[in-house]
Amino acid sequence: MFNLKVSEIAELINGSVVGDGNISAKRLQRIEDAQKGDITFLARLEYEKYLATSNASCVIVPNEYDKVPKSNQAFIKTEKPYEAFISLILHFESKKFTPKSNIHPTAIIDSSATIGENVQIGAYSIVSEGCKIGDGCIIMPNVVLYENVKIGRSTRVNSSVVVYQEVVIGENCIIHSGAVIGADGFGYLEDKETGAYKKIPQIGNVVIGN
Repeated sequence: MFNLKVSEIAELINGSVVGDGNISAKRLQRIEDAQKGDITFLARLEYEKYLATSNASCVIVPNEYDKVPKSNQAFIKTEKPYEAFISLILHFESKKFTPKSNIHPTAIIDSSATIGENVQIGAYSIVSEGCKIGDGCIIMPNVVLYENVKIGRSTRVNSSVVVYQEVVIGENCIIHSGAVIGADGFGYLEDKETGAYKKIPQIGNVVIGN
């Protein structure tokens, strides 16, 4: 959720305003469902039929589109409306997950861990011995990092993730809630005489790239 004037949105996507640039918009929505306060887009003319009944406050349209907006509506003309709409999604999504440079007082961080600049670590998270967390990372609440985990800059680790020893996670990654990274695989050695199975230690580590 946000609250911007159409003129401000046009600046973000390098478009030109047709209509009242002071109209406010606060949500992104597809054209079939757009209501007052919504921004939507028209990329293909077969969807133009929805504009007649749409109450969208702002519609991103192609540069060559020659219709005019309703009195309570504004258009933003741009070369590629769909790409412009996606760029807005990416813009507002990045704002949602901007690190707050804050370590919650309940987080447990080993004294040997290295924490970069502008890092957010949420409540009850554990950062163990030898861990290295890069600049701009977000570690959400209830994350457990075992010993010697390395996380590259601008990576987000969501709540209830467990990362085992020696795991390396690169830059700009998103680890979703509940993931377990670095757990043992299913390696067993069968004793042919007794039929018993012996667990084979998993001595490698997991490396996730940028």
